[in-house]
Amino acid sequence: MNNIVRLQESKLTNALASKGGREVILVQGARQVGKTTMVERVLQSVETVYALNLERDLDALRSIDRTESFDDFTRFIQAHFRAPQFDRPGHVLFIDEAQESERLGRYVRFMKEEWQHTRVILSGSSMSRIFRAETRVPVGRFRPWLVTPLVFEEFLSASQHTHLKEIYDAFCQDPKPGLVTGAVHEAFLKALDEYLMVGGLPAVVTTHQSGGDYRSLRRSLYDAQEDDFVRKSTLSDRGLFAHGLRGIANFLGMPSKYSHVHESKSTAEKVLAAQAAWNLIIEIEQKGMSSTTQHLPKRYLYDIGMAQDLRDMPFPRLSLVSTKNPALRTQLGGLFENVLLLNLLSDQARLGDVSGWRKGGSDGAEVDFIWRQGDRTIALECKASRKISLKHWSGLRAYLEATVDAGSQSTGMLISAAPFEVVRSKQGTLINLPLYLASGANIRRCESM
Repeated sequence: MNNIVRLQESKLTNALASKGGREVILVQGARQVGKTTMVERVLQSVETVYALNLERDLDALRSIDRTESFDDFTRFIQAHFRAPQFDRPGHVLFIDEAQESERLGRYVRFMKEEWQHTRVILSGSSMSRIFRAETRVPVGRFRPWLVTPLVFEEFLSASQHTHLKEIYDAFCQDPKPGLVTGAVHEAFLKALDEYLMVGGLPAVVTTHQSGGDYRSLRRSLYDAQEDDFVRKSTLSDRGLFAHGLRGIANFLGMPSKYSHVHESKSTAEKVLAAQAAWNLIIEIEQKGMSSTTQHLPKRYLYDIGMAQDLRDMPFPRLSLVSTKNPALRTQLGGLFENVLLLNLLSDQARLGDVSGWRKGGSDGAEVDFIWRQGDRTIALECKASRKISLKHWSGLRAYLEATVDAGSQSTGMLISAAPFEVVRSKQGTLINLPLYLASGANIRRCESM
């Protein structure tokens, strides 16, 4: 894993160096996505690091939970690290598995307000637990930082697809039609197929690249997550863990119902809430024309390889290249959406900045993702098709027509398996961006063309 450079590393480095804000950084993400390794790589260039892991250092955990005030906590840090001059420029406090502490969440606001120099990173797989029921969430004092499994761009680098990565980088510098030829397009689709099969869990990717049994490893990681869920959540029924994830995997890209998970609505609610808190599932709201209109949400899984494993469908694995059956291509569309959503979240999009859109009425027009960027939005529709026709643009056209009064909405983007293409008209610009190029940064570049 140490040789995989994550795209978020430079962003985290810049955030720590920023003098404009000193929020506590809450690094979160499912287990085994590479949170700790990424943070430790970034901290290699930091002058002084004080690091704790509250799952391993139980004495430190007990000591923190015995503190009665922030001053008491500060004295513990000074004593534990033998650092009486603790709060100095260039110092970083990194506490991993921070959610294990009952009291640490109470001190987050004071870490920003009272420490003048020290930057703080708190990390864990279920950071929503850090603010216990009796703790008021310190709005404005922390910055959530979601770490996903490897996105496709990172997978390309880790998998040593050197030639494709060079072309990818060239597109990032100058996104233009014609850069990706027919043969290269096919090579990209095969590499994307590989990503859909392997997924992005770093240990699974490195095992696959070394020729090891990556599927067995992924299964063991799943079993470990299930064990954690049973031990640490309020739901002790081991079967509920599988029901929740399978209920999402079988309906990717479709409106998600509680009945997909369990016959009891209250049980399904508890399962989904717990798995969302552990960053295993991602819920995206579906908005209507009015800000108060909502439809059934869509839910996705944190890793695309795990999603393929968990599908109950009695069919071979879905493939961009070889899957021809129209019904299976529809299932493939759900995986498409899942990949794109992970790209957006890896770009540090907040969940509240991404939603779906449905027009309502008889035509049923909808767009998979509306990505808010400051005062503008980017409309993104996914189609797992290798050839684009006029019908594929219908949802985007409906959204552009519905939002024309806003004045600035003039670009719609189709994410597909077809080659890159830009279509300009009096109504606006329609861009077809192949999924293998659809990083958050590339989407912004193309949207501004």
